Amino acid sequence: DVSGAVFSTLEPSYQVGMTDALNSVSVLGTIGLALISSKEIVAEETLWGAVALQFVTSWGIALTYYIPSPLFCVKFGRAHTGVVSAYLDVCSASVAGISRLLLAPLIDSVWGWAGFWWVMCGCTVLSTAVTHFFVVDLVITHQSEGLLGENEADEKAIARE
Repeated sequence: DVSGAVFSTLEPSYQVGMTDALNSVSVLGTIGLALISSKEIVAEETLWGAVALQFVTSWGIALTYYIPSPLFCVKFGRAHTGVVSAYLDVCSASVAGISRLLLAPLIDSVWGWAGFWWVMCGCTVLSTAVTHFFVVDLVITHQSEGLLGENEADEKAIARE
């Protein structure tokens, strides 16, 4: 993944900036998708615009999942990295399943897909804030305390994936 390779080469403050920037792009993407979904898609250009927004939104959100969580698993799981990763995957799958059940009635309501994308926008804003503080704590605070150097090779390898 290009994002992981770039992330691993950056200084810690730029790593925070990269996660903030990509998450912010995802927020803007969800706003665009909510606005597009509130109208009836007639023109082919609008459909292609929605596809492009979906791609950009997903790319930014993927960074939040694929970089900080493996770093967390390596840093705090240590010898049990795989177990911590499995627990995170179970939690993610559970939340995704529950969200789908809760959001299905919203999509079928008057709000339709626009309502879904506004809820996703709110979740992405929250995720952006949480990820910012998590990445600051993980890559800046722990590095300044000398804790990040213990597994640096593993963390860089995971970030490149």
